[in-house]
Amino acid sequence: MKFIIKILSIVTLCLSGIGLLAACGGGGGGDCAGATFYVAPEASGGTGSEALPFGSVHEAQAAAPVGKNICQIVTVYLQPGVYVENITLERGLQLIGNGDGVFIQGKIQNLSGHHLYIQKLTIRNAPSYGVLQRGGILEMTSVTVTGTLVDGNNTKTEPIDIASGTGVLVSGGANASLALVTLTNNQGQALAATDAGTQLKVSVASITGNRINELARTQFFTNDSHVGAVETRHGARLSMQLFTLEDNFGVGLAISHGAQAFIKSGVIRRTQEVNFTGESYAANARVGSMAELEIENVRLENSMLGVHASQGYMTMIGGQISDNEIGAGFAIADLKIIAPDYDPMQCLDNVSFINNGRVIDFENYSPVPGSGLSEPSPIPAAYCKRVAPL
Repeated sequence: MKFIIKILSIVTLCLSGIGLLAACGGGGGGDCAGATFYVAPEASGGTGSEALPFGSVHEAQAAAPVGKNICQIVTVYLQPGVYVENITLERGLQLIGNGDGVFIQGKIQNLSGHHLYIQKLTIRNAPSYGVLQRGGILEMTSVTVTGTLVDGNNTKTEPIDIASGTGVLVSGGANASLALVTLTNNQGQALAATDAGTQLKVSVASITGNRINELARTQFFTNDSHVGAVETRHGARLSMQLFTLEDNFGVGLAISHGAQAFIKSGVIRRTQEVNFTGESYAANARVGSMAELEIENVRLENSMLGVHASQGYMTMIGGQISDNEIGAGFAIADLKIIAPDYDPMQCLDNVSFINNGRVIDFENYSPVPGSGLSEPSPIPAAYCKRVAPL
């Protein structure tokens, strides 16, 4: 089965004309003869060949042709082992683990819109970000990002960046595609997309045990952002299918500030409560600040709130909300500001409520059943926004 998935992925990317240039037979522009290199931990004095590898990705990038023969994509095969280096892209880069047990202990940052392709390796214990992509194309396949560290001030007690500790951050209008990924135990968010024009597509993902950095926690009620294990904000778009989000802290999935998200066929569960400046809060999914979220056939389980909508639009079709303290929270007063005729129950179509602790009892919230099935709904277009998948 894994072999079939791999072949289908390669064929799809070849047909689309992006990514996996080595697999598709492309060269990436210019005279790129010699722009495929091999690296091995602690190697020295090599030429970048498989027999005489370089010792780092930095050496491989520096050895690629320049001038009129500059290579748009440099391909680097990493032999098993641990590479302790931070990698900054100087041009397009394809990193491929050449066997099991390939670890990059450091961050990969692409600040100039180059194309970045990462396959079959683990990024661990990186400072601030595991992968930081601004503009360009990002593709990650069979990659784990774990243990990303909050980059603190001199005392290392508080972060200097509200997004510090994020496993993968995509911004600046980038087009990102992640498949067969594991994002776990990062000190900040697992995965975030921000800025208008940024698009993030995720399929087959396991996202577990990610936390919230201290600065984001203290500013949550001001910023309404930077608290989701997976988050889309400030006009970015997300499409995510076949996923598991579990045992994360604060909010499992957060959509805010005019962003859009479509999620399908997954589960978000056991999102853990966090103390946000004196108030404990947790939600498996949250939409606010004029954002739009469509959920199809997803299970939202075992948290304080199954789903929470506050000044944001949410439509849910199928799936179930079960075993939460509160099944769903709809801030009616807030939502009526943006849609005077808003009725949140009309935006739920055949959603099962099972064993939730109680009906909504917050002020200005609409009651939903602890158990039962929401009625089939015509999903009024005026305020039950539909979000197209990417």
